[in-house]
Amino acid sequence: MKTDVLATSFHVWDLDLWSVTHFCLFFITARQNPGFKEGVILFMLGGDWELFEHILGKKRPAWLGGCPFSSTEDGEEGRAWWYGRTSDIVVNSLGIIAANLT
Repeated sequence: MKTDVLATSFHVWDLDLWSVTHFCLFFITARQNPGFKEGVILFMLGGDWELFEHILGKKRPAWLGGCPFSSTEDGEEGRAWWYGRTSDIVVNSLGIIAANLT
């Protein structure tokens, strides 16, 4: 099983390179759609997506199939691609806030 390069940890909380992609995506999206109301909508969409990922990570439907990459170094399949994290919601929020401060 291959290792997911974006799962490279920063050894702070559970932050990794996926966290950077979350920050960038939400920064760019919030920058293109500034404002409090837009930020709240973006925050809610990000939270909903993390919940969706969490559910798929626990009970993966057959139509989704398997994934060739594992997010853990020991090859454990439990976190392969679909896993929602609280840290992602925090990083999403920081991206939204940073975009609206600049």
